[in-house]
Amino acid sequence: MLVTNAVVDLCYCVVTVFTVPNVVFASDVLLILWESPVLTRRPFDVYFCMMIQTFFIYIAFPYTFQSPNARYDKMLLDEGVEGKELIYIAGDKGANLWIIPHFGSCMLMVSVSYILIVIFYRKTKAHLKRFEVHMTSSTRRAQRQMTRIILLQAFYPIVLLGIPSFFFAFAPIINFKSKNLGVICIVSVHLTPFLNSLSVVLCVPTYRRITYRFICLASGCKNVNEISAETTNPRSISKNTNKGMSMDTLQS
Repeated sequence: MLVTNAVVDLCYCVVTVFTVPNVVFASDVLLILWESPVLTRRPFDVYFCMMIQTFFIYIAFPYTFQSPNARYDKMLLDEGVEGKELIYIAGDKGANLWIIPHFGSCMLMVSVSYILIVIFYRKTKAHLKRFEVHMTSSTRRAQRQMTRIILLQAFYPIVLLGIPSFFFAFAPIINFKSKNLGVICIVSVHLTPFLNSLSVVLCVPTYRRITYRFICLASGCKNVNEISAETTNPRSISKNTNKGMSMDTLQS
């Protein structure tokens, strides 16, 4: 499971770096931009970016979002987003009222996903509890680590994905206007892969030690394991003791 999550997160990071997404709330219009210099304004590039960012949620976007035009270009310019041939799609409730049920379906998917997570978590916990007596100590320890990881990876997306999704859905409906909030929301959404990896590193002692050694190696500091080995090794202790005794002899 951890390997599958890591592969998905890696693909998501590559897609994010390639497309460089951004969001602008322009009153009753939600503008989703991609600021990658390697893309063009061709319709294929515009909707291809949306497809690889949202996977199967993409199916409704060509029918509910609007393609770039001069009116939306002016909106972006008024919001301080400069550039020619910008790549974006526009969620405009005035042009297509179907965008409202579209946003509602997105919120529904998030809610159903978390309900399923809770159900499967409870069933898995109950199943493991029945067999806990037959587990070895190492198996129980690994099970506790996996439980912590699952809980962390289910909890923080409620904030990082749930709150931005709320703004994405309701900002065009209530005519909310902001550029900075769009940047905050898009950063929040794309923090998820980083935090997924961080939760694994923090909850699994082996990965935590490997990460710490790598940081020590990169920064040039002495590894804590080497320090502890020196302080607990009998030879090093006797060597330090002999050094101390010889120094006392010289001083006397």
